[in-house]
Amino acid sequence: MVPSNIIQRTFYIKYEIYSGTGFTFEKNNKQYLATARHIFPFSENGQILEFSIMYNNKWINIQSKIYTHQNKFVDIVCLELPRD
Repeated sequence: MVPSNIIQRTFYIKYEIYSGTGFTFEKNNKQYLATARHIFPFSENGQILEFSIMYNNKWINIQSKIYTHQNKFVDIVCLELPRD
C-alpha cells in the first residue's frame, strides 16, 4: 500500500505540448517539484517558465524557476514552487 502522504505529493503537469508527473519535496524551507527533463526539452538552468499543474481537478498555471543538471542526458529537473 502506498502511503497517502506520497500520493498527495504527486501531480500531473503539462508544459506546452508535453506532459508528465512529478512529486514535491522541501529543502531549506522552499518547496520544489521534481520531474523529467524531457517535459521541458529546451529549458535552461535558472530560466523562469510557466507550466500547469493539476490540482483539485483544475489546471493551475505556475511561473517557476527551473533547475537542470549541466549534463543534458540527465533526465531530471526541479522547479521551485512559489507556494504550497
